Amino acid sequence: MARGACSDTSTKRLRVVLNDEGRLDVIGVVWSNDDDLWDWRMLHDGDVSFRGEIRADGDSDRSFRIKRTMLDFPGTDIIAFKAENQRTGETCFVKVDDF
Repeated sequence: MARGACSDTSTKRLRVVLNDEGRLDVIGVVWSNDDDLWDWRMLHDGDVSFRGEIRADGDSDRSFRIKRTMLDFPGTDIIAFKAENQRTGETCFVKVDDF
């Protein structure tokens, strides 16, 4: 698991777990202080695996969570999660490179 601050006031976390089927469960979370629209993407060994847009939940803690399943390639996998706030330009980037 990796966590930390984004380029402004938000924080982020990336969690990668090997599931019972031999695949990687990948969860990226951003805690924001707004309910803006964010572009996000998940990368696996440098290639984009998933991408989309999401709005931070304004009714609760103003966070969003993206969960995807990836193949577990032979050798070391490098998993990254990037999100960018469409209004402010704030960016969040986190990677796990020892999985």
